[in-house]
Amino acid sequence: GEKYSAFKLQMCVSYRLCTEVYTDEDAAKRAVEFFAGYVVSVENDAWNTSFISGEEFIQWLTAAQERSLFSSAINPAECDRIITLSTCSYEFYNARFVVLGKIS
Repeated sequence: GEKYSAFKLQMCVSYRLCTEVYTDEDAAKRAVEFFAGYVVSVENDAWNTSFISGEEFIQWLTAAQERSLFSSAINPAECDRIITLSTCSYEFYNARFVVLGKIS
């Protein structure tokens, strides 16, 4: 995955509002539309960046949407670039809250 040097979040109530993301490569602003957010263990595959096939990637995206704590009209596709953001969460030991978004 890409490494982002800085990002500015502009969250809205629906979790769909875009984020401005600045990349190291071109310093361009990118919009991110969030499509899933959920609590996981640090051992979860939420940070997976290597998939055997496009089908496996789609299955991973679908699983993320199914366990999401919010609904979204965003339906990411195999060709989309996805960013995963995470922070500590306290539901259980080593819990993380993960948010996935489609970069446009």
